[in-house]
Amino acid sequence: MSFNLVPSRIATRYVDQSPLRPARPCAGQEKGGNGRIRKRIAGRVRFFFFMLAWIVPVFLADLQPARAEETLTMVEAVQMALSRNPLLNAANQSVQGRQEGLGASRAGYFPQISASYQNLVGNGLMGFFLFPGYNSYDYEILTVTLTENIYDFGRREAFVAQNHAGVGKSRWHREAVTQNVIRKTEGTYLALLSAQYQEKAASQGVTDAKAHLAIAQNRFQNGEGIKLDVTQAEVNVEAARLTLINARETRQTLRAALARLLGLSPQKHHLAALDPASLSSSAQPVDLSRDVAVALKTRPDLKEMGSVVEQNKAALQLTRDRNLPKLTAIAQYNLAQLPFGALPMPVVPSNSSFFSTYVVGGAVSIPIFEGGQLFHDYRQAHAKLKETEYRMDDARLRVEKEMVQAALKVEAARQRWTVSRRDLKKARENNRLVEQSYRVGGARSLDVIDAQTALRKARAEEAASRYGLAQAKIDYQFAMGVLKPPGGMSGTTIPK
Repeated sequence: MSFNLVPSRIATRYVDQSPLRPARPCAGQEKGGNGRIRKRIAGRVRFFFFMLAWIVPVFLADLQPARAEETLTMVEAVQMALSRNPLLNAANQSVQGRQEGLGASRAGYFPQISASYQNLVGNGLMGFFLFPGYNSYDYEILTVTLTENIYDFGRREAFVAQNHAGVGKSRWHREAVTQNVIRKTEGTYLALLSAQYQEKAASQGVTDAKAHLAIAQNRFQNGEGIKLDVTQAEVNVEAARLTLINARETRQTLRAALARLLGLSPQKHHLAALDPASLSSSAQPVDLSRDVAVALKTRPDLKEMGSVVEQNKAALQLTRDRNLPKLTAIAQYNLAQLPFGALPMPVVPSNSSFFSTYVVGGAVSIPIFEGGQLFHDYRQAHAKLKETEYRMDDARLRVEKEMVQAALKVEAARQRWTVSRRDLKKARENNRLVEQSYRVGGARSLDVIDAQTALRKARAEEAASRYGLAQAKIDYQFAMGVLKPPGGMSGTTIPK
């Protein structure tokens, strides 16, 4: 018995592929195998170029240098914020609109002149049915009217006074918006300065931690220390790096916030605070009794509320005057151009193409009964006036409370800064002594780590209290209502 063994595809695929010769496809499969190979190669080439197109831009972006920071002083920041703030621009437009309204209210003091022109086409004045055969005629009539308010018992003056108080209200509102913009800009600027300083302090903390790690490793290699000291020093380095990461994140966040206040794109503009000496050094000491009296006279929100009270007083006067008579003078002149024969009556001069008349007189209007509307309008205006007066009293109490709170914050910030300076000085000395003691084996690695941690905390507290005192002074001047734009700067100093 004999068997004829025919190699199958699987057998041919594995048996014929020896290390000494290349693999050969079986009969009938060479064409299909080459097609599959070409498809695989083409697919891999396409995948390679796809990955290349995705990776290369990212790689080139990493190679580009970081965007340089744009440094600016506080004066520049405040000036930019005042020129770009949309709320302040809206307040400027409100003032302009109120001024135009005041001008419109004063127009009632002048005579009012109006003219009208009519061009009419029709048949004879007596009608087509009475006079058959008449053609259509073209009538032109010009009327000029003059009216003058002779006396209205103060109604016009009350209306003008109401609009004048509205102008004052809009101006004081603009002043309040201006001081609020200055306060936010200076506060964010100081916060960015503090964050920049704290980032530098955190970077110095990383340097100190690495130096201690190097000393611990050197002592361990020389047999003078233990592995635990090295491990603790490594943990200290990571803690310092984490502090640096947090400080950098805080700085970048405040940088974006400052750019937003200045009307700039946070993505395109990387701002850095600069030149703290640009702040004025003319800050006056806190005197609460004196400054409260100043605040009650200069606070823009109180001034705005006072304008609202005056506006409501004028409205009350206006509703009262509406119950009184009104005297008006009237003069009217009419000129008509009529075709010849348009007025076929012997009493009318139809032989002329122009016909004119005039009227001169006066009118007195007296309100008698309007269903009680004037009475209720007066009561409503009186109640609104009382409401604003009570709100004014509450606003004065609120200003006094804010002044007391701002003064307490200034005093507390000054005390915190004094204590933080002493703590920083002691922390530096303690860190120096502990480092020296550790070098000679008189202190543990944990003592050095504790000293460095205390030093990092003291640096952060000193920076925060320093700029916090400047911020407290800004808030105090804002509470007084004397915060001014650059040129009459806020009078805030950063302690040194």
